[in-house]
Amino acid sequence: MKNKNLGLSEDEFNKMVEGLRNGSNEYFEYLFRELFIKTYEKIKSTMNIPEGDAKDATVEALYDLRKKIINGTVKYGNINYLFNMMARRKFMSKYKKAKKGEIFWEGPYIEEEVIDEEEPKEWEEEDFLKLEMAIDKLDEKCKDLLNNIFYKHIDTVLIARWLGINLPTLRKRKQRCLDKVRQYLQSNISQ
Repeated sequence: MKNKNLGLSEDEFNKMVEGLRNGSNEYFEYLFRELFIKTYEKIKSTMNIPEGDAKDATVEALYDLRKKIINGTVKYGNINYLFNMMARRKFMSKYKKAKKGEIFWEGPYIEEEVIDEEEPKEWEEEDFLKLEMAIDKLDEKCKDLLNNIFYKHIDTVLIARWLGINLPTLRKRKQRCLDKVRQYLQSNISQ
């Protein structure tokens, strides 16, 4: 388990968390040394992105990971994998914003398959309110699951590990929760 958690045992990890909470730069430097170079090189090569973009995404993810560790939202588990996913998401988030013209982008655009479809209907405030009401009707397990997947954008593999279930079980659970939301929305629309 140590090799998936910065080479730390659970006790050492807890000591690092306490050190970060107390503002120790020593522990942040340790995080940097253990995660930055490996992750930056991995996303640079696997995603075929420029060095600067890979470094930017990795540094931003590193600060986010530090904040999450301090806040207690990241527990001892597979931190190396979590950090890798966070850095990839940082890059993709910037990439998507650049595609929309929200930020300036120096990097290359990733080739995407163009699909000729109708433009989806834009959601209005009333639609969001109905969706929110439908989600409020769900039990806590469903609410948490959908929140983690769609709002916090946590990878389903990580969620399955946290819950101690396999991925197909998680997918079925997610589908049942979405079906409940659809059912509630359809019953409200027909009224």
